[in-house]
Amino acid sequence: MRELYCKKCGKKINTKLWMVPNSCVCGVNLDEWQKDSGRTAFRYLLCIFLLMLPLFLLIYLLRILLKNLIILYALILLISMIWLRQADGILIRIGIVKMKNIIVK
Repeated sequence: MRELYCKKCGKKINTKLWMVPNSCVCGVNLDEWQKDSGRTAFRYLLCIFLLMLPLFLLIYLLRILLKNLIILYALILLISMIWLRQADGILIRIGIVKMKNIIVK
């Protein structure tokens, strides 16, 4: 995978578990992506859906167990939040999503 660098200070952005942090060490926000056109937004949403599809299928298959155990609801919610952040980081590294303050090398 390619490395991520801050546009302002040029330092390497430390990612943990492929998740991009919300801000750099120098204080620049890293969560704003370039909204060039509707096509870019559609491509981003389509890729996020495809990357989240295994989790949606898991929830669909486990829906009988989810009716009885509230702990599984909490666990799947936690997994989905982490998985969404990782999917976003993967799309940034691949180059499908371009962030305003991140350089991908």
